[in-house]
Amino acid sequence: MRVSISTIWLVAAAAVLGGCRNEIRVEDDLTFSLFEYRLHTPYVEGVSVAITVAREDGGVDGWSLRSSDETVMTVERSYALDEGVFKTNCHAGGTGRTELEVLDAEGHVRASRTVDVHRPERVDLYPAGLQRVRRDVDVPAHDCDEPILVLAGGTATFEAAYCAGGERLYGNGVLLPAGDAGALGASDKTTYLFQRREYLQLSPAQTGAYLLGLAADRRPEYALARVPAEVVDESAIAEVRIEAEQTYGAQDGETFYLLARAFDERGREIYGVDFEWTIGGQAQTLKGDLLDYAYGEGMHADVEAAAGDASDGKEIAMRSGQVTSSNLIGCSTAAGRASLLAALATAALALARRRAY
Repeated sequence: MRVSISTIWLVAAAAVLGGCRNEIRVEDDLTFSLFEYRLHTPYVEGVSVAITVAREDGGVDGWSLRSSDETVMTVERSYALDEGVFKTNCHAGGTGRTELEVLDAEGHVRASRTVDVHRPERVDLYPAGLQRVRRDVDVPAHDCDEPILVLAGGTATFEAAYCAGGERLYGNGVLLPAGDAGALGASDKTTYLFQRREYLQLSPAQTGAYLLGLAADRRPEYALARVPAEVVDESAIAEVRIEAEQTYGAQDGETFYLLARAFDERGREIYGVDFEWTIGGQAQTLKGDLLDYAYGEGMHADVEAAAGDASDGKEIAMRSGQVTSSNLIGCSTAAGRASLLAALATAALALARRRAY
């Protein structure tokens, strides 16, 4: 008997769809890209996560989550979200490996996931502005043995990423700024809408040399780095460079970023600078280090960014643009209504671009 290719595809599709109906998904809330849901093991010690269990055909009444080793990950509180989904709050309190077991109402194991928890050996700091124009690709971490230069009166933002044994650890909300953190205006912020990332922000007021301590699990004894910092004034700016996001294959009207960067006479980058922008000779009201613009096929505009006595310019294929800042990271743990609105605007922009940076 001959079987057509279309019949084979229909049978395969039915099998796949039938299997998906009984699939049990186990995910955490540590989304690092827009709508990315999975378990992000290994976790960083000290992180609290919400583990979601979903069953396609529903029927999770009385189901629960159990950790085989509560010293590694503690299962705290479970609550139902809807007929086929429940969520459990967990805390990674110690290093090691544990099995997260999904139990039905009769106590039978219906699914199991292995997760690891490690204490971080270092924390990497990634400039938030570069993440925008390079979309997280080829963004170098700051060398923590070298000073971070920050403009007095400005704010600089870095994503904090934890590592152990050369491996990325997932989780956030565990960084503790120490040392001269007060003089540097250091704060730890975690975004929680659409993307869960942790950021270190520095907002120093006075020029001078400082030493920033960084510890994990919000415990001073878990020291990760002692980062020198130099707070400078505007006279230290010797050069301005505009870096443009790649527009290869762009569609008309698609949104892209320009990033203005400041450097001292030794070529060291100065963070926390708000630049004055002009578009087509028109001075912009707002100041910031980023310009987001709508790509215009066949259109051209002269864009300039200036700070101190330095400036840089580029000709960009653009329809329109507006000044913004890499410090606008969205809705954070210390946020109020205004930050929530900013986060919603950021999410809408990401959706319009059909990609997360």
